[in-house]
Amino acid sequence: MLTRKHHVLSLAVATALYGWGAQAEEQAEENIEVIEVTAQKRVQRLQDVPVSIAVIDEQELALSRMDGLTNLAQKAPNVSVSSRGSRADTRVTIRGIANIGGRANNVGIYVDGFNIAPNVTVAGGSRTADMKLIDPAQIEVLRGPQGTYFGRNTMGGVLNISTVQPSSDAVGGEFALDYSSWNTIEGKGALNVPLGDTAAMRVTGYYDQTDGFLDNAGSADGNSGENYGGRVGFNWQPTDRFSADAALSYSKMQQDNYNMLPSGQLSSIPAMIAPIVNNGMPALGVPSGPDLGLDPWPVAGPGLLPDNEDTLSTDLNRDSEAETTIANARLTWDLGAAELVSITGYINNDFAEAGDGDMTVYPSFLVSRDSTMKAWSQEFQLRSSGNNRLNWLVGAIVGHDEIEETDYSEHLASDPYMLYWDIAFWDILGQPPELIPALGSGISIGLLEDVDRINETDTWAVFGNLDYQLTDHWKLGLGGRYSSDTVTFTEVTRPNLINPVNNSTREGDFSDFSPRADLTWQPSRDLTLYTTVSRAYKAGGFNPNVDMEGLDQFDEESGVNYEFGIKGSMGNQLRYSTALYYFDWADLQVRGQDVLTQRQFIQNAAEAHAQGIELDVSWEPIDSLKFHAGIGFQEVEFDDFKEAITTDNEIIDATGNAVPYAPELTYNLAADWFQYDLISGFDGRLRLEYSYMDEQYTDVENSEERRLDSYGIANARYQLDNGTHQFTLYVENLADEFYLVGSQGLETYINGRQMIVGEPRRFGASYKFRF
Repeated sequence: MLTRKHHVLSLAVATALYGWGAQAEEQAEENIEVIEVTAQKRVQRLQDVPVSIAVIDEQELALSRMDGLTNLAQKAPNVSVSSRGSRADTRVTIRGIANIGGRANNVGIYVDGFNIAPNVTVAGGSRTADMKLIDPAQIEVLRGPQGTYFGRNTMGGVLNISTVQPSSDAVGGEFALDYSSWNTIEGKGALNVPLGDTAAMRVTGYYDQTDGFLDNAGSADGNSGENYGGRVGFNWQPTDRFSADAALSYSKMQQDNYNMLPSGQLSSIPAMIAPIVNNGMPALGVPSGPDLGLDPWPVAGPGLLPDNEDTLSTDLNRDSEAETTIANARLTWDLGAAELVSITGYINNDFAEAGDGDMTVYPSFLVSRDSTMKAWSQEFQLRSSGNNRLNWLVGAIVGHDEIEETDYSEHLASDPYMLYWDIAFWDILGQPPELIPALGSGISIGLLEDVDRINETDTWAVFGNLDYQLTDHWKLGLGGRYSSDTVTFTEVTRPNLINPVNNSTREGDFSDFSPRADLTWQPSRDLTLYTTVSRAYKAGGFNPNVDMEGLDQFDEESGVNYEFGIKGSMGNQLRYSTALYYFDWADLQVRGQDVLTQRQFIQNAAEAHAQGIELDVSWEPIDSLKFHAGIGFQEVEFDDFKEAITTDNEIIDATGNAVPYAPELTYNLAADWFQYDLISGFDGRLRLEYSYMDEQYTDVENSEERRLDSYGIANARYQLDNGTHQFTLYVENLADEFYLVGSQGLETYINGRQMIVGEPRRFGASYKFRF
């Protein structure tokens, strides 16, 4: 938790920066880079926006090989990213606020104004369609609720991604080739083509493949994979008063096995079976199970974490595949005193996984999941033109999200432990031994899950905001959004051993008003102080059919954020920003899992809070040297969660426990050394990076065995560039740090929960040609 020392540090930092900035009031800004953002739906200086924002520009994205969300946490404090072993299954957390339950993410992900991460699950988990970032120009990490401007699903913040736009100036493009460890090859290219004087087209494409960093001691593959895709963008500006931008992108990802290894951690029911396997049931004439030499539970393959850090042991692949198509368009009309903007978007994400469920060499357990997520939205904005004493914006949006999943799981008769599982299972269900089929007959409890689920959300909202310049130095902002969501949940359960046959549809309405107010003081162009109060919300919904009282549905989630921030610069050398915040979180949606049926559900925790500080500093003492540092402290705890259901189906009082996936401390450091006109027109750049992620709990009970330990990652890169040719050498995870980035919820009865491992040290080289 945040200690008194941390609070004192927070106040000291804020006071020091204020004094520092005040002393620099009269210093010139003429040489400092002006960063522009669109966090408030119009282009503004980063310095002028009363929001805590970390900006990752196009050059930084390219140098860091950042083409997805996985390494986002290395670039912004109080941001973390966890995974379930596949790029298509990612959780983004900002300020400790993540989707730990519910149908939708708590962090909005927008590409050119369109939300690509609406409702992406129906089974209680959280999955972001982390497709490849194709042709990114800039990522703005907006920390804190963004309900007014961006709407639902922005409880923790927003990733506001903009792409490189076509230009009618000239034909041009680039091609890049990258080779790195584990036979990883990537090629990508872009071509810009003018279509007359008023239109242009930009085409990009990529292909990559890897053998993966995990070996397999069994007969299946490691975590090899293959990905490809592309994007076509158009720009048309027939007059000075009208412009149109449109794009169509496609990406496909395939992976043979997840990046996960067995831990041996068993929940209650597998733990009940373990003694039966090891000791038998003499009263029934049942012998002990096969002994593989590990106590107390036989584990197949090369061993468990932490002794085994790099080897799977499976008889089948657990293949996963994701296809994502996005179509979006932005139309802008200049009406003189105002601008009218239309943003239209559609996304289709197909995801499938199938194969080994037990993750051992035994033919024991099969799982599969197929899901299709479709979403569209239409938004209109009418906003004032220019930068006036009064700037205003009003808008409306309508949209539809739909995701359909089919879940299937089956135990095989060939499972070597099936006899013991059957006996324990019947015993747990309370059935007498005489109902057990003949022992030793190769029986199987067979089909555990065969179900279709559909979750649909019809949404509309109206919103508005105005900024009024009270004096030369004071500005007041007021805004709000009214949202209405209708959620429809359908479940069809076909005959299976555990769950009752079910065919039902449930529907509910949820609505919310999320206001925002901010007050900004700018004593000079180089110093901004602001205070903000803002609210955000996420709709409720319905649970799968679980035999638990009071869990038929779950309520909407909401939160109010109180924030004070300072942004400033000193001449042409230093830029800094800091923010103190307190987030009051109500009815947060928390994922649980029925150990017996493995069905996931969502319950509401009454209250929680998140509080902390973040600081970003960039310093350029001389032209050839630049430093950046970002640090975040946070405390994220349940304030009232008296009937929390644990992973073992126990009911505990989780009040005072840390909210899952909320690291207390995060920081990132970077140093750049530039060498100009080094050789034959080439400039050199040496980049050294280090990022730290504190420990994280993955469950409400804060169990130590399921905790993700803290880790630090160092990277080194060297680049030569003459404007046409670019050569880069890099080492990522320089110290070869072993670390965990998540866990699989399904605990197999042979080797327990699967933990998701991060990449070991990677060596690589790339070449880029521009024309």
